[in-house]
Amino acid sequence: MRLVYGSAVALSLAVGLTILIQRRRARGSRVLAVLPSAVSRVGWYRHIVVTDCSHQFACNSSEVVRGLHLGSAENPPESLVRLRKTEAGWIAVPDLTLKSYSPFTLVAFAWLEDGFAYEDARALLIGVAGGSLLHFWRSCVPGSVCIDAVELDAAVLQAARSYLALDSCERDGQVRCHVADGAAYVRGAEDEVYDLVVCDLDMGSLLDQPREAIGATRPGQLGGRHMSEPARHLYRVLTSRGVLVLNMYSEEPLAERMQAVLTSVRSLRRFFPEVHVLRVSQSNTLLFAPVERSADPTQLFSRAASSAERLGLGVDLGRLLQQLPSNRHQCYN
Repeated sequence: MRLVYGSAVALSLAVGLTILIQRRRARGSRVLAVLPSAVSRVGWYRHIVVTDCSHQFACNSSEVVRGLHLGSAENPPESLVRLRKTEAGWIAVPDLTLKSYSPFTLVAFAWLEDGFAYEDARALLIGVAGGSLLHFWRSCVPGSVCIDAVELDAAVLQAARSYLALDSCERDGQVRCHVADGAAYVRGAEDEVYDLVVCDLDMGSLLDQPREAIGATRPGQLGGRHMSEPARHLYRVLTSRGVLVLNMYSEEPLAERMQAVLTSVRSLRRFFPEVHVLRVSQSNTLLFAPVERSADPTQLFSRAASSAERLGLGVDLGRLLQQLPSNRHQCYN
């Protein structure tokens, strides 16, 4: 018991130290813009802040890295986007390595082995923030995909368009941004329209929040009331080849985080044949739920790594997955 307690204390201290380091680094960032939130019912933040975070990352003379924060520049950025200066202005340079959990979202390509190489390929992103995932999908994933991107706060989209080149994603009509509550949008979507659904709210799962509170919970505070209705609609909107990716972010103690993950797994398992849980950092846990059962769930990592390499996604996913401790991946089927 003493050993378990000591391990828990050590883990809590490590999480706290990581958050403290992130916030101290953020203090060195130059604030570029502060915009008022357009959503009055979001209680924990009132402003969207855009910063220049280039000092934290390797940048050449023609590049910068900008962050989009909610509430304060001292809060961890919701998105980080690398931008390059051209004669026509700033353009986005797709880079999933700026946030530690982002490359692991590519595990979805264990099921989407051909990328978006379907005539009618469609994807849904709930939680746009600065649009870093959108830049990556459009530029790096083979095939042409129509993307619906849903963001609760119109001011977030305004900041991303003005400072993080989100508008470049929308010009050709490939990306359509919607100002809406994520749960309500999924509830109103047609059946079997998306090959990929990513919930990247950085504030807990759609499955753990009352409908009226989606997007209104402070990052690091997990929602309380379990709901199965969102899980049913997330399953309903996916095609037979589709997969759901859900990012759960929390700064709560490990036991509380794991309880919230298991609650979400139980909700998803009512509809999905299997759910893979991947703890990729001390604050981020990714859930992967395919519509069809895998032939061999134990080969998930090798399938994902080979697909990422074959598709030329620009991330050594195999190396990253090998660095994870073996207990960081569980399959519930």
